[in-house]
Amino acid sequence: MSNEVLKASVRNEVGKNPVKQVRKAHFIPGVLYGHHIDNVHIKIDEHDFDKFYKRHGIGASLDLEIDGKKSFVLLKDVQYNSLKNLTYHVEFQALAKGEKIKVKVPVHYLNKDQVPAGFIFQELHHEIEVQVLPKDLIEYVEVDLANATTDTTVTVADVETLKSDAYEILDQPDTLLFTISESKVHLEQEPDLEVTPAEEVPEVGEEE
Repeated sequence: MSNEVLKASVRNEVGKNPVKQVRKAHFIPGVLYGHHIDNVHIKIDEHDFDKFYKRHGIGASLDLEIDGKKSFVLLKDVQYNSLKNLTYHVEFQALAKGEKIKVKVPVHYLNKDQVPAGFIFQELHHEIEVQVLPKDLIEYVEVDLANATTDTTVTVADVETLKSDAYEILDQPDTLLFTISESKVHLEQEPDLEVTPAEEVPEVGEEE
């Protein structure tokens, strides 16, 4: 299966004002770095990058084509301003064959809607840090919440996908990924009050 490709160009504009001009032209400034290469300043089409980022996110691997030359890379960081809806800068790490890298793999929680009414699902961790060879990179792992109850515990070490020898988990193995607890409203329901039937209530002045 071939990798997805993003096209970029070498960026000669360096410094605050020149970079502003890059953004005005609807390009995102960025950098490609790695242990085996010199840093390369790049710019990438804003529309193309946003389309890729919405589908994959940080930690995705891809082929970055810079002026016709492809490099297998990891999307390492994205600087984004949510108020201005603007991506300021992106970072890619060049991957070398046989060199293990540290990545944070997102956790996707399935069947959240199946958590019973009156219970609260709380996500404690949304990613797990691992060390892995580029050929074994994965974009995310899945945790299924179907049939989960307050007694359900899933730790980092319980994630099936990461039990392969290909992955060295860097987080503490006993780290809890989520909790399910009863809501306060569910716990603090008012007790049933004993109501005296109207005919048994003595009238004022009535002799016992």
